[in-house]
Amino acid sequence: MNSFDMLNALVSLCDKRSTEQDALYQLGYKSKDIRLEYPAGITGGKGVVVDLLLLSEAINSVLCIESKSGRNIELAQARGYRKLKPQQFAALIRKWREPGAFSVDVAYVCTTAQLEPISKGLKRENLDHSIICFHEVENGQLLAAERYPHLRLALEMMARPCLITLERNKLKNQRLASRLSRGIALDLATVPPFIHFDVSSTAAHLTRCLLQAVSGFAAEGRSTFSSEELASAAYGAEAWQKTMRRAELLARVNKTLTAAADDAGLSRYLAPIPGLERQPAKLRWRISGALVDDEVWLPPAQALAAVAEFANKQVGSDAVLLSTGLMLLYVPTTQPSCPRQNIAPSSVAGGSSAH
Repeated sequence: MNSFDMLNALVSLCDKRSTEQDALYQLGYKSKDIRLEYPAGITGGKGVVVDLLLLSEAINSVLCIESKSGRNIELAQARGYRKLKPQQFAALIRKWREPGAFSVDVAYVCTTAQLEPISKGLKRENLDHSIICFHEVENGQLLAAERYPHLRLALEMMARPCLITLERNKLKNQRLASRLSRGIALDLATVPPFIHFDVSSTAAHLTRCLLQAVSGFAAEGRSTFSSEELASAAYGAEAWQKTMRRAELLARVNKTLTAAADDAGLSRYLAPIPGLERQPAKLRWRISGALVDDEVWLPPAQALAAVAEFANKQVGSDAVLLSTGLMLLYVPTTQPSCPRQNIAPSSVAGGSSAH
């Protein structure tokens, strides 16, 4: 489980469902109110970027989520979180009531493998942040479930059971603390993809997301797109409207596309469309007509598997990975009788790359 899995799981808990898997929604946290990578300024011009910001009008709560994929905390960031005040979120919560009525809580989200080092790091620095832990089945067992017998049956019925627990309770909002203390059973198999990558994602990870979006366009018969259309499709269309770092994400996508298209040998796969528009979001691109030509035999499963294998090597720049991926997607036909393959977005690189 990576940081995107955990963020997507928390977002899913903010959606109304017919089961207990909407625990955060029941407390008033709604997906329509979330923000991704939200910059929260503090005194002196410095600040922190909140991975996932959850807001609840019902219980007067601002919940800042820091998703950890590593085993250590970043001290400057952790100390910055300690200085956050409700007034720094006034633009989002004043529509409900005065900011002073809200509590601000910070929770580090991690897996069992990261729980101990993160807990020790926070304790060593005397930081009053909470920890929310995701427990998955290991060696056929979900050991943490023994502490939550009331959830055991629900977990046993799930395809991919996950137990979410509050392991370090420093929450100021008592209603949130009370609910999390009871544990949450979540079937990860039911969690819809929301966010796929961020500005710090590896080259291979970004490549998988971009190739997935390109193949989706090809399946729709599209051969041209703007930078923002590709970035939105690759990142997650709904999440794209929630992130506060669109400019940085676009810059990385454009840099990757530009570097790949500048290679003379790759013009058959990807090329910029000349025009006067220079706004990063509106730059337009053309992918090989071979990807959308009905008379060309598009890649079978083994070619798509090759894209996944190459991207998984975690080597090379964004441009090199994207270029190689595009070349693997382009398979000139030597068998006209072969039918066009229907490339669904989820079929590239082994499905959703970030989840």
